[in-house]
Amino acid sequence: MSKILTIGVAAYNAESTISNTIESLLVPEIMDKVEILIINDGSTDGTRKIIEKYKERYPKTVRVINKSNGGHGSVINKTISLAKGKYMKMVDADDTLEEIGYVDLVNILQSETVDAVLSPYFTANIISKEKSLHGYLLNDEKIFYDKRKVKFNDYYKKIKPTLHSITYRTAILRDSKWRVDEKCFYEDTQYSLYYWLDINSILLLSKPIYCYWLGNENQSVNIKNRLVRRQQAISVVLNLVNFFDSEKANMSMQKITFFKSEIDGYTTFIYKLLMALSDEKKAKKETKIYDTYLKQNSIVLYSGLGNYGTSKKLARLIKILRKTSWHGYYIVYKLLNKKIIKQITV
Repeated sequence: MSKILTIGVAAYNAESTISNTIESLLVPEIMDKVEILIINDGSTDGTRKIIEKYKERYPKTVRVINKSNGGHGSVINKTISLAKGKYMKMVDADDTLEEIGYVDLVNILQSETVDAVLSPYFTANIISKEKSLHGYLLNDEKIFYDKRKVKFNDYYKKIKPTLHSITYRTAILRDSKWRVDEKCFYEDTQYSLYYWLDINSILLLSKPIYCYWLGNENQSVNIKNRLVRRQQAISVVLNLVNFFDSEKANMSMQKITFFKSEIDGYTTFIYKLLMALSDEKKAKKETKIYDTYLKQNSIVLYSGLGNYGTSKKLARLIKILRKTSWHGYYIVYKLLNKKIIKQITV
């Protein structure tokens, strides 16, 4: 039987969580319609042994690819090239899927052809197990639609896609010339955006499918790790800026508006991240370097900072600092540093 959905599982040194993830994907009702494609990204612990056992037990459902370490982005790119399902969804090896929404998704996609599916998702604390529901609309509006098929041009001002909310039609990914960055973190932002360049039809669902587990100090979104890896985050965002700059001439006005809004949110976040550094001199120096690069690569996003996305207050302050040759930066830093750290702490 042809597969409806490929679940790409990114696995690196995940021996303590990978079984829980895979078990959430092995729902008997839909196993014959699903391909679970586990990419072992050069793990050095017991991950490979665990996933090989699942491959042996479920040979018609589970596929395992063992490769050298290339980072989360390399797993996404590999999954795009190997997926057999008509649709594709990525899952990290420390997250899970919600059975009701997952089953519903697969059954619905049997008779639907759309470019992308958006669904709500949970974030959950690994210690307290407390869950919080998130939406796929701007400002995290928890307004969900049950099997509503819409056109991108009618919803481009409303949607807020993330890796956890998106299911793509595989052909959209495979036919795109864009691939996410490898050997780095935070490239899921690229995965969440690049492919909307070719998306015209969207299916909106009401049931949560993904559960994103937080609270592990080793996670890339932990603030300490964000700061240590900030150059990777900057590189990913600047490549998004370059993507927009290279493609905007061929975009419709709706696509331009959508990408401006989304990428503006990420470009502004970098200013916030740098202001969370403990060394104010280093924060100022790196902010000026980043700001210069942004100006050189996309005057549209540079001059329009904060006009399209979030963090408008911070964006206004950045624009004032530009006009004063960054005099007064330390005052702004002292006012916002602790508040920003609190905002971005996961």
